[in-house]
Amino acid sequence: MRLKASVKLISNANPRLHAELPNSLFMMFVLISNRKTDLLDAMKNTTSNTKAWSWVAVLSTLIALGLHAYLTVEFYQLKFGVSSGKSLCNVSATFNCEVVAISPYASFLSVPMALWGLMTNLIFLVLFVGAWSGMASSTSLWTRLSLWLSGAIALASVVMGAISATKLGTYCLFCIGTYIASLGTFVGTWMWSRGRLEPTHNDMATLMGPGKLLLLLFVAIPGLAFFGNKVMLDSYGAGRLGIVVQESLNDWVSAKTNDFDPTKGLVYQAGKGDAKVTLVEFVDLLCPHCKAATPTLHAFAESRPDTKLVLKIFPLDGTCNQVIQRKGDGIRCQWSYALFCAEKLAQKGWPALDWIFAHQAELNFPQYDTQLQEMATALQLKLEEMKACMGQSDIQDLVTAMANEGQKAELQGTPAIYLNGRKVDRGQALPVLDGIYKKAKE
Repeated sequence: MRLKASVKLISNANPRLHAELPNSLFMMFVLISNRKTDLLDAMKNTTSNTKAWSWVAVLSTLIALGLHAYLTVEFYQLKFGVSSGKSLCNVSATFNCEVVAISPYASFLSVPMALWGLMTNLIFLVLFVGAWSGMASSTSLWTRLSLWLSGAIALASVVMGAISATKLGTYCLFCIGTYIASLGTFVGTWMWSRGRLEPTHNDMATLMGPGKLLLLLFVAIPGLAFFGNKVMLDSYGAGRLGIVVQESLNDWVSAKTNDFDPTKGLVYQAGKGDAKVTLVEFVDLLCPHCKAATPTLHAFAESRPDTKLVLKIFPLDGTCNQVIQRKGDGIRCQWSYALFCAEKLAQKGWPALDWIFAHQAELNFPQYDTQLQEMATALQLKLEEMKACMGQSDIQDLVTAMANEGQKAELQGTPAIYLNGRKVDRGQALPVLDGIYKKAKE
């Protein structure tokens, strides 16, 4: 009413204003309406952006969970020497998940870092979904805790990345994937939580009081990690692990010392200079247990520069190994020759070993020529040069000489593992190998 009276008073005092006033009011209404539309659009865009960031946080966490799960399984398989073959992310000497997984920095409180990451991301997902869905009793509190936990995960990723770069000099592509995912989780959570966070309260008092359920979620992280570790150890029959390590150590100390030729075989050493520890492994190329044990030994040597690994061939075929009474079809001998010809011609013995182990179940005599061509193509070797090399006496004599070394060491089967010349029983298990490695360096 007052507004109408004021308008009428002004219009009576100024007839021209009276004529233009309706147009002015209309223009003002249009401006306000447009501003309101812009405001609503901005609110819609903000809501849309917020929803997008929440999905970034969720999807990043799911990716991290998948990668951590894979790395956890990889850790235990390498730990107990039961790897199914070369890791998916074992690309080169620089990018090698196996080296990182088996390094001294791969576990904390005897629990693999991958398992810690798996459980922490799982608890974060529970917190975030609780806040995101609005089902939590205190959405603001759950949001703050989600943000803090995502920040802690991101910080841990930065620390682990720095350790990998400065201490190991080797990188794990899947680990890098978890680092990137953790940063995505943190950024997504932070962007989503903006405008949702109330002024910080005494959250610790809340957690100790009415928020005990949330406190239990945080306590569940180490609880789940230790429980998961026990389940995995039990699944690999590690209940007597301490006793097994001690028994193997005692057997190694009392074992006779063999004098192996370190120049005969495939040789690998990450460091320079004389090695303090020399690992010798005798393998048969078609032996599934050798395929499982070799990645653990190779990763062990890669993660310890003072260790040299020498892989020797002991074909379970009397065709090229006089220790074996029964002669086979010669396929084991032929692949042994091919292995060392790949090394002689192009220093590709280790890649050739990886190829042979990867195709181990398919290798047979009728398809030998085709398969040899496939290996030569994969390694960029000339097939005719390979065949010529395999027929030379020096290569055949080399395989025979290694088999004779195995005979002299009274080798009973493959894989057979020796550390500084002494036989290591159960040497494909990392705890056993690591325990004897430490003893040998004393």
